[in-house]
Amino acid sequence: MRHLEDKFNGLELNHVPRKYNEDADKLAKIASGQTTIPLNVFACDITKPCINFKDIARTSPSTAKPNDEGNAD
Repeated sequence: MRHLEDKFNGLELNHVPRKYNEDADKLAKIASGQTTIPLNVFACDITKPCINFKDIARTSPSTAKPNDEGNAD
C-alpha cells in the first residue's frame, strides 16, 4: 500500500479486525490460495478490463458503460 500511496490524491486507512469482518477475511483467504473456493460459490478470473478506457475519456463517470465485447452469453 505504501508503494502506491503517491498515486492517489488522498488516502485514508481504517483497520477492521478480522472478527468483525469475517466475509472479507474469507474472501482474502480464497484470493491468496490459503483455502479453496466453496462448491456453492461461482468464481471467474477476469483477464482483461471490462470497460473501454477510450469511452471513459469522452464521457462523464455517471454515463460510462461496461464494454460487452468478448463477453460470453
